[in-house]
Amino acid sequence: MKTLIAAFALIATAILAAYIALPHLAENRIRAALAKAGFGDAELTVESIGWRQASIINVRIGDGLTIAGVTARYAPGEVIDGRLGELIVTRLTLRGVVRGDGVAFPSLDPFFAGGDGVIPFDSIVLRDCRVELATP
Repeated sequence: MKTLIAAFALIATAILAAYIALPHLAENRIRAALAKAGFGDAELTVESIGWRQASIINVRIGDGLTIAGVTARYAPGEVIDGRLGELIVTRLTLRGVVRGDGVAFPSLDPFFAGGDGVIPFDSIVLRDCRVELATP
């Protein structure tokens, strides 16, 4: 009986440690992916990660993109298939410039420079967002 209790305590401790460490590990992984995509100056904090939802707060990419919060909602099966259900972006501010040839958003340049442009979410919800444009 003591062995069973000790094994249960060990498993519970391991699960708790993984739950506590998971946001930090995910934050490092996200930063590395953003740096690889050309967003080396990205700042963010992974607030929580669960079986069906993850939250990131205080996102800043350069001086042209800030996001107060990002919540991803998903089912475990969707994650395995490389798809996610819903992305909710709150208080996004995107800064751009008006040029003679159109509007540019320099902080997003690395995003458009490579990749296939596929976003693995079924839906993206934007709440309380704004675009600021500077003119010459």
